[in-house]
Amino acid sequence: SDIEHLLGLGTAEREAHFQLVAAMLTAPARIGKPVIAAIQGLALGGGTGLTAACDFAIAEAGSIFGLPEVDVGLWPCTLLPALVRRIGVHKAYELALFGQRITADDALALGLLNRIVPAAAFEQELQQVAQRICALSPVVVQMGKRAFQQSLDTEFHTATRFMGQVMALN
Repeated sequence: SDIEHLLGLGTAEREAHFQLVAAMLTAPARIGKPVIAAIQGLALGGGTGLTAACDFAIAEAGSIFGLPEVDVGLWPCTLLPALVRRIGVHKAYELALFGQRITADDALALGLLNRIVPAAAFEQELQQVAQRICALSPVVVQMGKRAFQQSLDTEFHTATRFMGQVMALN
């Protein structure tokens, strides 16, 4: 398995691996366009983290999420910042601590997903969401996304003033 492979690596190699994972998880925030997570089936560990890192998440009914790392003696450190941002501190910690798998319905209720779609309609729904985004002004979407990302890491009053400035430029 992937975990067994990692355990066989030296410390420097493991650190390099997880720096790549961190870069992958922060990439959606750095991209100037919305990034859609399209989940069909299992999205465990890094799949759950990447789902949380994306701007929009659509899952096929029956998909499964979770952070099973704790069951093999690891803590999913690299994945937690994206999950905390998406579903909150307590729920992210609970997923990490217990390692349980959750259904797409549970993931939707937590806020990890935006939509669940039956398998027969999955591709069509994904295309409709992408087309809707593509129909918007790319300049406005890019400006809005960057401002939104920046405001997430800013104190409320400062973020509100900043967003007012962005709105004026918009």
